[in-house]
Amino acid sequence: MTTTLNSSDTTTLINTTDETAQLKISSDRAVQARDIYYECCKQLAQHLAENTDTFGDVEFDELVKSIPEPSFLIDDTIKKTKKAKADKKKYTLENWKECEDKELLKKSFKTKDFKDILSANSLPISGNKSELHARVWGITHPDEAPELPKKKSKGRKKKSSSKKVDTTSVDDSDDDTVSSSGTSAEDVQTMLDNRTSIYVDSDGFITTETNGNKEYKLVKEKGWVFKESDEEFEFAGLIKTVDDKQQLSSCEAPAELMELFGEE
Repeated sequence: MTTTLNSSDTTTLINTTDETAQLKISSDRAVQARDIYYECCKQLAQHLAENTDTFGDVEFDELVKSIPEPSFLIDDTIKKTKKAKADKKKYTLENWKECEDKELLKKSFKTKDFKDILSANSLPISGNKSELHARVWGITHPDEAPELPKKKSKGRKKKSSSKKVDTTSVDDSDDDTVSSSGTSAEDVQTMLDNRTSIYVDSDGFITTETNGNKEYKLVKEKGWVFKESDEEFEFAGLIKTVDDKQQLSSCEAPAELMELFGEE
């Protein structure tokens, strides 16, 4: 059978046949082919809907609904495409050292993963995701390794409903201990008792979103931030303003806090 297509300048003869070819493709190629098929059909539907003088009054949405579902013969023995092979190169806790792109390393792992890597290498696991990422990167790139955080002030809570900080380390005397700044241990205890909850995202910024973000305790008067568990608390850092946003900045416990609770 021969079909003739005429245009203004040329005539094209197309020979047609009843023969069919059964071609098999891989499953991932079938997904790509399906996307291409629907995109082509939608473009054709758009063309028909926009040219009502030629094709009549047809609605684009109705044309899209009438697109038949394509079918493909799938052969699972066919090798996957290069894109699928590239997915196998995702970095894991086993091969993370092979990553030579600093930003890709950060995108490839969660905060918990960085902590696992650091713990396995006997390095501190405190700080936000950016700080942990820099520390991990420094393992394979020593010349870019950041300075490690210093030991932080720790204490234990009293086992009481008020959950007061245990201040037994302060010298036992009739006079209340006063720091060099003029703040007494009793005043600090009151501030600690009135600490409020804040939430910090993976980049260390303060957020109102609770889902997926870590909870810390804030002493507003001093800007002190503590990380708490059921049995103890740990000084986590200070609140600082960065680009008009509040961010948790890891640092050594203030001398005032260390002095009041008898730590050097």
